[in-house]
Amino acid sequence: MRKIFTLSLIIFMPFLLIAQENGKIQELGLTTNNLSSVGLSYRIGNNNALWRFNTSANNLSIMIEDNEATSWRDHLNISASIGREWRKPIGNMFELRSGVDLGFGYANDQLAYYFDTRSLEGKNYTLISSINGVFGFNFILGKAIVLGFEVQPIVSYSFGLGDQSTVSLGSSEFTINEKERSFNFDLSTSSALFSLAYRFSRSKD
Repeated sequence: MRKIFTLSLIIFMPFLLIAQENGKIQELGLTTNNLSSVGLSYRIGNNNALWRFNTSANNLSIMIEDNEATSWRDHLNISASIGREWRKPIGNMFELRSGVDLGFGYANDQLAYYFDTRSLEGKNYTLISSINGVFGFNFILGKAIVLGFEVQPIVSYSFGLGDQSTVSLGSSEFTINEKERSFNFDLSTSSALFSLAYRFSRSKD
């Protein structure tokens, strides 16, 4: 968890330096994607439109051992985005919001499987660029706490930096190297984002 927070903060700090314009409100918070990732969110603007900066990361390590086989997987995914968000207040405690984000990310996936004299090892490094819509709402608690939910239909392009698989069968071993490129569209529950933010005012210089 400490590694995820540190990586998120490193990515997020340049966005904070960019957002030096005067604004009526700012929001700083935490985000999660179905509890599978954790991230930071920063928004600045007014009640109707804000600039939004997001970053997220997840790090998954799994090892399974039994009497005959051992397998493990190590997965790291880091992403950041910048976008524009428009809001429509409905009463004092509810807001509808929509917008668009441009994002980029990096994924590192390593896995291995060992069984008797046979084994499989794989490594994958990928860069990801994306554009996604934003459709959701905010629920305002008091004057400062903002609970948010949004669905993000995403179109992404993935470019493999390196894909390598090594297979060992007894005394025989061979390696496969390939690079993959793909377009993806995602509108599933995995594209839902929950947020908890603190809202504060910013005085004009």
